[in-house]
Amino acid sequence: SICSTQGTCWITIGSSLVNDLAGLNVNNVSGTASFYAETFTRDLLPPTVASFSLDLSNQALTLTLSEAVNPSTINVSALVIQSNSNISTFGSLFHRLAGHNGLVINTSSGMYILTVQMIEKDANVLRSMQFATSINNTYLSVDDGAFHDTAIPANPSMLISPFSALQASSVKAD
Repeated sequence: SICSTQGTCWITIGSSLVNDLAGLNVNNVSGTASFYAETFTRDLLPPTVASFSLDLSNQALTLTLSEAVNPSTINVSALVIQSNSNISTFGSLFHRLAGHNGLVINTSSGMYILTVQMIEKDANVLRSMQFATSINNTYLSVDDGAFHDTAIPANPSMLISPFSALQASSVKAD
């Protein structure tokens, strides 16, 4: 893999990249003359959920992530919708997602947006439990390793504890 270790990171330079002070093209640097990285710092940061929104009318849970994730590593059953930020609060309700009908990743504006198309069963359970109707009763907890980033080796996502869950930035109930 390219740039997964110091020995696999190098740069080549085309002659049209820059001109010298006299206006002349720089010399091509390619092939065996390529420059290898003098230092290499591996990505050690785990991906995190920065914010989320829930749209029950479209059965969509949208997560804004801190970085790109590998779609094949996403485990939606590690995502839990809760009625309070602290699951131990008396009367708290929660639902762990059971599946999905599709995942969409969008990287517009430098943001990494993951939309989980919830299965009907999950949406119906949330509707019947009488929570997830506003930002005041919609929170998300995420199990450790719910997804992984694209680093080599990949970093697992960070836990969002059910005792300090993330509040929804927007909620659209049915």
